[in-house]
Amino acid sequence: MAVDTRDRVRRRRTTVVGVSAAIAIAAVVAITAVGGRAGASGDLRSDRDPSDAPPGAAAEQGPVGIVDAWAAFHQGWVLVYADGRVLRYADSGATLYGERTRDLLLERRLSADGLARLRTGELSAADFGVVLPALMPDDVWADPAFRPFVPSAYAACAWEGGDGPRGWMNVAGVLDDLPGAAQSILRGTQREFAGYAFDAFQVPHELLGPVTCFGVSPEAAEVVVGMSEHPSDRYRAEGDLLTFPSRHGEPISLVILPVMPHGQFVIWGG
Repeated sequence: MAVDTRDRVRRRRTTVVGVSAAIAIAAVVAITAVGGRAGASGDLRSDRDPSDAPPGAAAEQGPVGIVDAWAAFHQGWVLVYADGRVLRYADSGATLYGERTRDLLLERRLSADGLARLRTGELSAADFGVVLPALMPDDVWADPAFRPFVPSAYAACAWEGGDGPRGWMNVAGVLDDLPGAAQSILRGTQREFAGYAFDAFQVPHELLGPVTCFGVSPEAAEVVVGMSEHPSDRYRAEGDLLTFPSRHGEPISLVILPVMPHGQFVIWGG
């Protein structure tokens, strides 16, 4: 399977997060700043008995509903959840932080009063914006400060690039061609995921899925990323494009994306 090289990918900074899930993959997202739509929900639950799950599989959990959302081109995005969590992504990207992008995706929890104010419209997700966030009293927050968001799962999805049609593909088509050590971690972790897009951007429908990916724990994700040809810390906040050698000589591409609390990865083109 022919794919773009990593250098060509990074020169065209389109982002998928989760992923911003922002991920610099030219092959993944062609986004323009006009009206958009959101993808279908994709949670982490499956019919498998949890006791039968492979060691690297992500823990079973249901999605948390989104109460409000905000995004602005070249600024970033905010998601507010029904359990009070506020996720904030600053679209500063690798241009400022190099490979140290873990702290670009932050989390802080609202107090019960803060969540109530948001539900009544006194506050909105835009008030937590990443450039000039509104000044709010301390009683809005249950947490003292923002901290790095640590996802409970990552989606590792197969991407078909090259000169032909580009798009997601079922990971079953690449599993047996991955290095044996990666196969041993990923086999049996397949789950269906979908992408989430903000209203500020128009995203090609095929990028929203649903698509069958590997759903892995943070620990397994770290090991798999370390097995790729060019491992970096970028995947933790923005997602990343991983390449692996295959038995057929052409590299295999997996896009690894943090899964948000609502069960989807974020597709972002800021």
